[in-house]
Amino acid sequence: ASVSNDLNQRITHEFVETNQFRVLDRSYWQESNIEEAIISERSYSTQESIKLGQKLGADYIVVGTITNFIINAREQKTYDSVSTVFDTDINIQIRVIEVATSDIIHSENFSQLFDSRQLTKKMNELRQANPLRTPTQINADLQNYIYNSVATSVSSKLTARILGTPMPA
Repeated sequence: ASVSNDLNQRITHEFVETNQFRVLDRSYWQESNIEEAIISERSYSTQESIKLGQKLGADYIVVGTITNFIINAREQKTYDSVSTVFDTDINIQIRVIEVATSDIIHSENFSQLFDSRQLTKKMNELRQANPLRTPTQINADLQNYIYNSVATSVSSKLTARILGTPMPA
């Protein structure tokens, strides 16, 4: 699955977990045969999303774009060895649109950097938890860790904004 789809699913899950919203996702739209032409388009517009939100009785829609997803690899020298370390930087532009008015009530660029120390620490925790995990499995676990961290951050900040509570630090 793509980064975009994975993050979409995880952010949707985080919104559901807040128990503050009734969340309708694309799979629901498809099961209900609602606006199949809009759904089948990979790049439907915000206006089309608003029309769909109106038909579904939604109060808000959240639209977003991954504007940056970079994995930087660099060599790190220590005494007599050289190793490769990684940093990951993710930026997502999110807008919350009030369906009734089509007004953008919030727009934010979420940025999260996972530095090499943070990723190495998590990787070591994963290895200690299960020493038999393969590098491919550990890589998948690190990817899940990154996606879950981003989804939690995005949903908590947007939930606070939508409900009018102070934004978490």
